Amino acid sequence: CFALSDIIMPQTINSIGAYAFQNCKSLTRITLPSAISKISKGTFIRCSSLQNIEIPSNVTTIDSLAFMNCDQLSSISFSSKLNSINQGAFAACSKLKSITLPASLTFIGEQAFGACTSLEALIIPSKVQTIGLGIVGKCTSLTSLTVDSNNPYFYSKSNGIVDKRINMLVQSCKVTEIPTEVVGIADYGFIFVSGREEIIIPENVKSIGYDAFPDC
Repeated sequence: CFALSDIIMPQTINSIGAYAFQNCKSLTRITLPSAISKISKGTFIRCSSLQNIEIPSNVTTIDSLAFMNCDQLSSISFSSKLNSINQGAFAACSKLKSITLPASLTFIGEQAFGACTSLEALIIPSKVQTIGLGIVGKCTSLTSLTVDSNNPYFYSKSNGIVDKRINMLVQSCKVTEIPTEVVGIADYGFIFVSGREEIIIPENVKSIGYDAFPDC
């Protein structure tokens, strides 16, 4: 539906199937029904004119690729019940400068915000237990990557994210300095972190994961 620009759904709808509105390239506004509990896989993928989205209050999961390649998306209001943002859910949303993740969040999938080239900062909330590989890979404007100090699973230092359970750096950005206390760098730890001329690997590091420094 290349000409479709506005959708208002009745509140009686309680589910929307995968890829339901993919490639609706003229869609600028949509009002989602409050009864839905999930944004399905690829629901709005490549809706390249969509500028903002309000996630209904009952949504607990945003599935893989849900808003991938929404080039004009600049504002997201998340549900306070949201638990999971799955793989590539907001990948390549190139106008997205800031994101406020809800305190309820526990899971962030691989490349969830990958290639969000305008994204400048990201704070991981206190309840997040799982951070997938490369969640901010190719985020070329990212200069602040931090974790809520009350998170028992991860901490941030020098704009890198460290998994406390294995003492390993799991995510970085272009200004990250590897903390001296970590013993390893995870798979894809510095994936697509371009523009660096020097990275100092501390003496405590004993392992470097698969594809840890691709395209640097």
